[in-house]
Amino acid sequence: MPLQEVAGKRCGICRVVKPLGDFHLDKRGGKGRAHRCKPCAKVYGRDRHIQLTYGLTAAEYDNLAAGGCHICGLECGSGNKLAVDHDHATGKIRGALCGKCNRGIGLLGDDPFLLRCALAYLEAHRG
Repeated sequence: MPLQEVAGKRCGICRVVKPLGDFHLDKRGGKGRAHRCKPCAKVYGRDRHIQLTYGLTAAEYDNLAAGGCHICGLECGSGNKLAVDHDHATGKIRGALCGKCNRGIGLLGDDPFLLRCALAYLEAHRG
């Protein structure tokens, strides 16, 4: 009696055998699935994006993001990484921000005057 094939695949990154459903479909890969499991592919994709977009290695990003968000100090939750904050005009990297802080300054156009106006508004209407 032939051995039955296990309905799983070994991830090329974490080396753990996982169910086929844990791999994206990819007709080029063995068993029609990608060689990285979905969690490893997510991490690889984020790291690759940071490297291609900002020229940062994973170690440089880890150093930038050490200590949490540069505005509120909180670590990013839900398995997400902190955003690389940069000046859109020059491309210069300013720091690492959580999603809320990054969206907050972005929605105010990275404009220090508007940020000061927002602060004055909040202080005037406190409690």
